[in-house]
Amino acid sequence: MKKTIDGYLFNRIEKLGGKEYSHIGFEDDAKSFGDLIASLVPEVGSKKKARLTIELDEKMNKNISLKEIKKKLKSVKHPAINSSLYDLGIIDGVKLNDNKITIFLAFPFPNIPIKDILIERVKEPLLDLKMEIEISISTMSREKLNNFSSLEQKNWQG
Repeated sequence: MKKTIDGYLFNRIEKLGGKEYSHIGFEDDAKSFGDLIASLVPEVGSKKKARLTIELDEKMNKNISLKEIKKKLKSVKHPAINSSLYDLGIIDGVKLNDNKITIFLAFPFPNIPIKDILIERVKEPLLDLKMEIEISISTMSREKLNNFSSLEQKNWQG
């Protein structure tokens, strides 16, 4: 029998009876790994010969948090305004789902001439994560546009 279950290897500290233990294990979204093992070795104290193969998928960087991704993106500067794209409201949101980062960009107006430059600047600090990056583009709300214009006037460096 051969079965493939995608999941996560983990190492965490757990408390039991007032003591701390390092708990190392494997966890899958469907929680089917434990059920599979229990079905193969149903009797307490019994054992069966088996081969376990672990294949680490280097493309799946599950150790990165949304907070860490946002931190990387907050360092991305506008080429002509001495402000980050985050502060300017151009980076309007970020979503992390499995191996995919979706970045929501809001531009001050449609067809902005430096759109491609800004998109590349946003992607650049995330390339080392080896994750899929999706860009979703919209136009700023009036409130965000007012904030953008204020920062643009204050920090313009041309």
